[in-house]
Amino acid sequence: MLFPFRLKALYSGIVGLLLIASLPYVAKAQTSQATKKNKHPKFAEASSLPIPIDQRKAGFVYLIPTADQAPSLWRWTTSQPDSNWVQPLFNDKAWLEGQSSFGTEGTPGTEGSLHTTWDTKDIWIRRQVKLPAKLGKNLRLIVHHDNHAEVYLDGILAWRAQNIETRTYEVFEIRHEALAKLKPGSVITIAAHGHNGVGGQVLDVGLVNLK
Repeated sequence: MLFPFRLKALYSGIVGLLLIASLPYVAKAQTSQATKKNKHPKFAEASSLPIPIDQRKAGFVYLIPTADQAPSLWRWTTSQPDSNWVQPLFNDKAWLEGQSSFGTEGTPGTEGSLHTTWDTKDIWIRRQVKLPAKLGKNLRLIVHHDNHAEVYLDGILAWRAQNIETRTYEVFEIRHEALAKLKPGSVITIAAHGHNGVGGQVLDVGLVNLK
């Protein structure tokens, strides 16, 4: 006959073994649930890096040229704007006007494309553009940045990179929510923020379609 304290110990041991055995299934269920909530769990991380060269080996067509093709007029400021600065209806009339790209002489990849000096820690730039009637199906951002940068399309975050920089113009994925803003023939607002940690600095943004 088992004494009560032995029964209690046996019961506790069985429960412990069952809990240990169930841990892999609990972890799998939690991972599956997290994946369902975020259909693209690695998209944000991957989109901060340039797309691989093999994905653009056929080249691309400029839809919104960058300064290495043709400088564009932007509104810009180095003073912290209101939180709604990315929105299309934001009043940027008090901002300065300048030609892209923005940065400092000697920054890698800026030869012949630097037109407005930006030598503070931060810069915010905006412009409105009319998209072509034919956009294509492989839209990507083309950005030259040093260091941190983020780009918004009609108020929606399209791309962000931190603690990396480009030595020339690179092509990047566009987040799905922002991609939905790009309609043939529509007028959109491009807004971008650049932050320089140390050394050279540059910011310029355009739009391309991969061939």
